Amino acid sequence: MNKKILIIRIVVIILIIMWMYSVFSFSNQDGYSSTSLSMRISSLFSKDPEKIFYIDQYIRKLAHFSEYGLGGVLFLSLLKTFNIIDEKRLIISTILGLLYASTDEIHQLFINGRSGQFTDVIIDTMGVITGSIFMCLVINSIKIIRRKGTEKNQEVCKN
Repeated sequence: MNKKILIIRIVVIILIIMWMYSVFSFSNQDGYSSTSLSMRISSLFSKDPEKIFYIDQYIRKLAHFSEYGLGGVLFLSLLKTFNIIDEKRLIISTILGLLYASTDEIHQLFINGRSGQFTDVIIDTMGVITGSIFMCLVINSIKIIRRKGTEKNQEVCKN
């Protein structure tokens, strides 16, 4: 195995573990702490208590989507270090995200003031899919740019 690939795998695995720990930490907050955090963020957008409550619902769902979007980026980055076609990478990344989202919501069932929500699993999984597709597009764009750069260098050498 290529030493560079091994180093990338190790770094990405460490980042995935850090991401998982972060998600676990947020989920491990009791209901009061979790609500307090999201309400503070929501209050940046309005001072009206009714609007803050309304905004808070979206902030919470956006937080789920975003944190799992990062997970999708990380999962796909790890899978990129293996010789797997893009479609399989996307499927595996989605399955990994779905499994972690499911365990995360089950974990919340045991936390005071929290509840596991099936809709959050769906939102989390959509975040993973979006992050994975985004990373796939980035990787493929880099390949195209490199290929075009190589073609230009070959043309210069011919002249």
